[in-house]
Amino acid sequence: MEIPSQEGGSHELERRQVADGRSRGCWRSPLRVTQDATVSGTVTDSSGGVLPGVTVTALHEATGNTFVAVTNERGAFRLPVRTGAFRITVELPNFATVNRTVELLLGQTAVVARKSLRGRL
Repeated sequence: MEIPSQEGGSHELERRQVADGRSRGCWRSPLRVTQDATVSGTVTDSSGGVLPGVTVTALHEATGNTFVAVTNERGAFRLPVRTGAFRITVELPNFATVNRTVELLLGQTAVVARKSLRGRL
């Protein structure tokens, strides 16, 4: 049995066997519960000027999954990610790369402090 969901998918009635041998109907949704967190911040140079176009990569250490964002015209970025330990890398050509490790919990928004990139000589 299926009923339409508001999201355009459908919910299915799934029969499950319970301990006493009877079956019981349970609604199963195609929507997944995700364990989301967010990494955000602003990237600046050593003089405090904002840096647009900086690549920010978050590597989920347990799975190897990567999440990538590019800073906007105000040097800001926002990365929706999963929970867990991440290695954050901030890169821009002709600037030194910045690395940081952060542990994210369910629903947490980690504001990575203003990352100052220094130019390479």
